[in-house]
Amino acid sequence: MGKLWINCFLILPTALYFGFGNSISSNSTKIAETERISASQGSDYNSAHFIQLYGPTIRKYSQKYGFDWRLVLAVMKTESRFSMKASSHRGAVGLMQIMPVTQSQIAEELGVNEGDFHAPHTNIRGGIYYLGKIYRSFEGKGITEENRIKLTLAAYNAGVGRITDARMMAKYMSDDPNEWESVKSSLSLLSRKYSSLHEHVWEAGRPTNGYYTQWQQTTGYVDRIMAYYKEYCKTIPKDV
Repeated sequence: MGKLWINCFLILPTALYFGFGNSISSNSTKIAETERISASQGSDYNSAHFIQLYGPTIRKYSQKYGFDWRLVLAVMKTESRFSMKASSHRGAVGLMQIMPVTQSQIAEELGVNEGDFHAPHTNIRGGIYYLGKIYRSFEGKGITEENRIKLTLAAYNAGVGRITDARMMAKYMSDDPNEWESVKSSLSLLSRKYSSLHEHVWEAGRPTNGYYTQWQQTTGYVDRIMAYYKEYCKTIPKDV
């Protein structure tokens, strides 16, 4: 009986290894591969791991809607820090933080259910589609590509209407409404404290889309994405 117990203790480690060793080895291989990608691309671990999981989907829809996929990657990093479960107090969900009203709109246009936006691949597709829709709204207005991208990002954050109001304000202030820097400055003039100025710009005496006080959030949002994008362009090949 004593020998039997001794044999059991000798056999147990071997059984555990063969039972779980393959799983441990597989996970270690995946981690090593992600670290290899991260090192070769010069990107951080989270970005590299995310590219490994969703890179094909990001590239597919970025190409379809006319974006450098690394710009979309920068949007996701800013919006959700690559968390599939990210949500906001205003109801925005997923990797691209799509708002409820926008979900309804693009769900109908893409022919998907609103609940599908909780799924990573559909959320990515929907977010890029919406970015593309905003981007096309600035087409043919004499806007340079860089300004067009920045205006698109600002509208994705604050809403197209807010950016339209800021462009009107910029025009009234004799600034170029096609230049992001002019629009950036004009966003700060949409708050209630400039109501006397608004009377000269809008017939209703206030911005068409209401007063706006979160202009610093919007300008910071654009700055962060462009900084991430610039870094990704340095470290990740476009055709990786």
